[in-house]
Amino acid sequence: MSPSFQLASSDRLPAPRAHQVSVRPTLHPSPAAPCSAAAKGPGTITAPDLQTGGTLPARARSPLLRDPAPREKPRNRQRTATPVRGNNPSSPFRLLQPARPYLRCPPASEAANRSSALVPALIPGRGCPTRSFLSELEIRPWRQVLKEEAEMMNLENFNLSTVDFFLSTYKPLETTSRGVPPERKFGVVVVGVGRAGSVRIRDLQDPHDSSTFLNLIGFVSRRELGTIDEVQQISLEDALSSQEVDVAYICSESSSHEGYIRQFLNAGKHVLVEYPMALSQAAARELWELAEQKGKILHEEHVELLMEEFAFLKKEVVGKDLLKGSLLFTAGPLEEERFGFPAFSGISRLTWLVSLFGELSLVSATLEEQKEDQFMKMTVCLETENKRPLTWTEEKGPGLKRNRYLSFHFKSGSLENVPNVGINKNIFLKDQNIFVQKLLGQFSEKQLAAEKKRILHCLGLAEEIQKHCRPKK
Repeated sequence: MSPSFQLASSDRLPAPRAHQVSVRPTLHPSPAAPCSAAAKGPGTITAPDLQTGGTLPARARSPLLRDPAPREKPRNRQRTATPVRGNNPSSPFRLLQPARPYLRCPPASEAANRSSALVPALIPGRGCPTRSFLSELEIRPWRQVLKEEAEMMNLENFNLSTVDFFLSTYKPLETTSRGVPPERKFGVVVVGVGRAGSVRIRDLQDPHDSSTFLNLIGFVSRRELGTIDEVQQISLEDALSSQEVDVAYICSESSSHEGYIRQFLNAGKHVLVEYPMALSQAAARELWELAEQKGKILHEEHVELLMEEFAFLKKEVVGKDLLKGSLLFTAGPLEEERFGFPAFSGISRLTWLVSLFGELSLVSATLEEQKEDQFMKMTVCLETENKRPLTWTEEKGPGLKRNRYLSFHFKSGSLENVPNVGINKNIFLKDQNIFVQKLLGQFSEKQLAAEKKRILHCLGLAEEIQKHCRPKK
């Protein structure tokens, strides 16, 4: 008997209209896959048009399989409204809409002992498949379905690597802590209301896609402020003990980050913290271990990687052989007691270099200080894995404007500074989007491990630089 796919939608919403479309009988999934019946006759597949409520031919189901031939507009098609969260069709959070239907695929055999998993119905014109969480058994046959359909239609622009990218982001059901929208919003408290904290409060109040999942409960500050933009100030003790608070945004000075993170993790809260999360690599490791023990998300913000300038640099340096490079940053003075040694307060520049050229090793580091004039200059000589030199300089003092100067020399040419590539809009909001994706279980273990490795490497370098500049007597 040929395999068949049955349409299933969220229990909270009525099932959309559907129409049966024949699928060619030559599909032979892997024997280990849930759909691995000996298919000799044509199966059936239910594929609704999610934009209009009508039906689609089989070739129109996937935006990855683009058919150059235009489709005729179906007649007498009744339009139905589909509720959505947010107005951005490219947002990753629209993929979590309960209005999106799924195709439920039966398991291969009773011996598989796996519940039916969700296979995404591909949405035409949306650019990527509806996100659900596939079991490992189903990734291979779903990839095969797309490949065979492309071959059947002789599509030249079929990109199998794109399919692999999306399928690789799906996590097995058994390891996904949050694969569906939560029953209620995550309650958030903001700790520290300086520049970063104020921006966080603004983003939490504005109707963005990620804020759909978040509810601002209040803010914590050492100052008596009462309210900010109608948001109530609460005590640290209330924030830690409240059952309404699920998440803490740590936006205070760097020296207090480690203590706040420990308190909120021990209280069972998820944590988003501005960089650096701690002023030593060992402390950061302990915090991550604590987060894993508590089953909570610990996210360190790095908005510098979300800037237009970094996107430009990443594109420019890819595939090029570096000969040497330098990065100079200037700004006004910072209190080391509050923000840490310059290698920690300036760790975003170090993160740029590591993200562009891979892991680095320290060659030398010096620090010039004129404390009476509030001036300091730190010069760090680094080396890539290919033994290419990189120089990082931090210069801070009164009257110095916040600026960045860079010079990278490659075998194929040189890059001197970054042209005007536009304004960095909503970079803290973009970081919040990433954090919410982690809360919802949309980041793979591989992605989380790579991020953790980079952060710990940069913290280790910063600590090593501090020891070179200020050796213990």
